[in-house]
Amino acid sequence: MRATRFVAVRVCVLFFVFLLFTLGFGVPLEFGYFSVPTVLHAEENQPEAPGSVSGVVRNAEGEPVAGILVTLYYAFLPDNVWYPFAQVTTDELGRYRFGLLGAGTYRLGFFDPEQRYAQHYYPAASDLYDATPLAINGEERTGLDAVLASGGAITGTVRLHNGQVAYKDISLYQKVKPILNPDGNFTEWLFVGVNSLPPQQEEFQFQGLATDEYRICANTYAEDRYVYECYDDVAELNQGTSISVTAGSVVSNVMMVLLDGANLGTIGGRVTTAAGEPLPGIDVYVTTQSLLPAARSALAAPQNFGQSPLTAPQPVNALAQPFGDATAAVTPPSVPAFPYSYRSSTDENGRYTIDTLLPGTYQLFFHDSSGRYRYEFYDDVTFRTNSNVVTVHHREVLTDVNAALALGAQITGSVTLMGQPASNAQLTLHKWENSQWWPVAFTSVNAFTGAYRFGGLPAGRYRVEASAFVAYPPFSTYYFYGLYGGETWDSATDIRLTTEATASQIDVTLGNGPLFDGAVSGRVTANGKPLANVQVSLQLPFICCYPGTLTFPQTYAVTDATGRYRIEGLTSALYLVRFDDRNGRYASLFYPGHPLPGYEQMVVISDTGTTTGIDIDLPIGGRIQGHLYERDGSGVENVPVMALLQTTESPFFVFREVLSAADGSYQLQGLSPGTYRVCAGSRQAIIYGYGRIECHGDSRTSPWYNLGQPISVTAGITIDEVGILWGPEREQYLPLIAR
Repeated sequence: MRATRFVAVRVCVLFFVFLLFTLGFGVPLEFGYFSVPTVLHAEENQPEAPGSVSGVVRNAEGEPVAGILVTLYYAFLPDNVWYPFAQVTTDELGRYRFGLLGAGTYRLGFFDPEQRYAQHYYPAASDLYDATPLAINGEERTGLDAVLASGGAITGTVRLHNGQVAYKDISLYQKVKPILNPDGNFTEWLFVGVNSLPPQQEEFQFQGLATDEYRICANTYAEDRYVYECYDDVAELNQGTSISVTAGSVVSNVMMVLLDGANLGTIGGRVTTAAGEPLPGIDVYVTTQSLLPAARSALAAPQNFGQSPLTAPQPVNALAQPFGDATAAVTPPSVPAFPYSYRSSTDENGRYTIDTLLPGTYQLFFHDSSGRYRYEFYDDVTFRTNSNVVTVHHREVLTDVNAALALGAQITGSVTLMGQPASNAQLTLHKWENSQWWPVAFTSVNAFTGAYRFGGLPAGRYRVEASAFVAYPPFSTYYFYGLYGGETWDSATDIRLTTEATASQIDVTLGNGPLFDGAVSGRVTANGKPLANVQVSLQLPFICCYPGTLTFPQTYAVTDATGRYRIEGLTSALYLVRFDDRNGRYASLFYPGHPLPGYEQMVVISDTGTTTGIDIDLPIGGRIQGHLYERDGSGVENVPVMALLQTTESPFFVFREVLSAADGSYQLQGLSPGTYRVCAGSRQAIIYGYGRIECHGDSRTSPWYNLGQPISVTAGITIDEVGILWGPEREQYLPLIAR
């Protein structure tokens, strides 16, 4: 059986989509975004409009041009940004028409999808902002014709200087009259389009261009960094070389070589010990002055410090390792709380080089990931605002930005939660500088011991902050928080370090979170006698979908010989409790005794005590068994087979699900008396209305609702030979006989 599910679209959803479109969900193509406005064929517009716009599109020879996309723009806000409002295509006579237009001011643009003709804006502009506004106030504006010139083109190649291959985006910008931006600066170059090239391709082309000036920029990710360059060999668009295009002509051989330095600067130097010995493997971070760190607020809640936007990949952060280091003998290294734009490491001679720097002022930070040498900012200071900035000009190469690192101090300790190592703990180290607490480093812990280490520290006053979480699948995560010496910031203990000292046993015990001392217990019987081997499951009360279905059990226990069970380690929650006889003789029920779940059946669990007396007496159940088979009679293995209990609410609930055996046989046991349908396939095929689902006794009337023939289950009775055909479509055709 194949089922297709139809979902009604409510009026409110359509209205919401309309608002998104009306309020600027789309913006002009010139800004690099794209919205698909309503596309109407010209012939479909109605003539009885309060206002209309129409005309004919021709080429330079006066011939009508069909298939041209004509876009109507409007300005919704006083920001000189024109939004696509509607779009039509010209008919075989080159005609277009927009009808039913409310009073407003519009602009017209003409685009050839085949890029034979240049983009055109009414009446004779090459960009949207030079177009003439059209005031439509209930009248029919006819004769708004357009003559399209043959399109110009730019072709060329972009490659990496060292022979590498990488994905490349080639962007085209068109010159427009200066447009004032909200930040007070003017834009003279607007985005037109992009060529995205696969790694092996170097050739690009832009077609359908109007007579105008253009600029081209390219970006890629190579050599572990983002690279951006504009033609011809400059770092920024406003410094680029313009390319003049004439309609109908081709500008070719525009060549760009990335990673050759372009109009960029370089910072380099040498890192040594205080005695002048070279230090290999020292990380050198470079950032612009605009990326400032954040001081810790008075709030005790943990925050993500130093996560400012970057122009290069973000640091490899210990916080990205949710369960610490899995090697018992290893304590994870710390990473600096320093937002950076560029990063390098010293070689065996202690030398480093960071190129492709845009002109500007930078701060440098030197960090020993091994934790032996003290971190510092350039030049020999430990606080960022006191550091010296380095100014880089176009094509300038600085080779003497050096550092001499002294030995550092360290802080070691462990993090525990509820008496055991907090294996996913994350720590932040704060330092007192300039009358405020500042984050200086992050780290995680050893998953086996909870141990941590902050190394390479200058002398000073510190605090250690930690957090961890307990995950409760499938939806819940509980966070715990603490500091060395206290549960809150105000009760924390300062750590005072002297030069090259070690502060050990700086242990953090996490609190400020929920408790997990709750439990639930009870007894399962059958006809008053203890019943062993019954699975007691706690399930979250999230009843979903059609047919009705529950999530996987949160957890479960199995009754002992006396019929008793106990589930511990729980926090405050509401649960449905389901009882399933693993031997399959007794019917499955939800507490206090229903075959179907209901919100009124939820059990309240405390995080500190035991909820007792969740008892039940299970009745005898029924059974359905049979085979899942192909049309040739062979069995189908490992396919889910479901017993769907018919209800008045769902109208079906997935009561039991098993996998077919190697010979295609299946047994659905422990069924509560009632009416069932038996289907094979993924339950998602029923829930979402697509995919393969086969049911016993398929009905051809309305398969999505009927799901085959009903089967009545009685307590203590086995219904046998319930076969399900897992085969091709049921439609059969007689052979066609030609006379």
